[in-house]
Amino acid sequence: MKTLRNFVLSIMLAIGLLGFGLLLICNGLSAIGVRLVSTTFQFPAAFEYPQNLMVDGIGRIYCFTRSLQRLQIYDNEGEFLIGWFVKSPHVIAVEQDSGQITITDFKDTQIVYDIDGNVINETTVSKGTYEQMRSLDRDNRRHQDSYGNIYQSSPTIVNPYVVKVTPKGSEKKIVLREPFYLWPFRWFFPGSIFLLLPPVTWAILGAIKKRKREILEIKGTVILFNSA
Repeated sequence: MKTLRNFVLSIMLAIGLLGFGLLLICNGLSAIGVRLVSTTFQFPAAFEYPQNLMVDGIGRIYCFTRSLQRLQIYDNEGEFLIGWFVKSPHVIAVEQDSGQITITDFKDTQIVYDIDGNVINETTVSKGTYEQMRSLDRDNRRHQDSYGNIYQSSPTIVNPYVVKVTPKGSEKKIVLREPFYLWPFRWFFPGSIFLLLPPVTWAILGAIKKRKREILEIKGTVILFNSA
């Protein structure tokens, strides 16, 4: 029983450390703004908030995963096209015709990217622009392309998908397709911190129990010595 418990805790610790490490690496790449990873390399995606979904005029899907600070673009069938890390915190807007992405951070700095992730322009905008865009974006759950199709993101982290509603009212589920090597990571990064808690807590309790046992042994030795 003890061996099984230790095995389970070891697995949880390994998964937690792997997920937490992924978060640190991705957020580090975002913070320093250095492109060390190819834009053609795919990472797990998730619509953690409704406003993380954007679409352009031809129905390309833009998914921003906040926990990884990564923007990824998919075609209208859910096939991955390109992705890169961006600085945060921010609000993202997509130009319908060209697909240009405008990112506004909390310091009122705007960065404009083209569809390939290249920086077109970086400027400082008027104070309060970030808060204005954020307030407008907060409740924007649906997005529309130039054909009148309305897109709505799913609230789930696992198997993210978009529901496309046509002008005639028919619905189509578009799943963001991922290669098999990303499936384990999908489970790693959402719950990585929670998976770390049981092993760490068990280790702390084990250390406390060991310390109490040592104290009791010392007390027992002292009593025996005084009795002698």
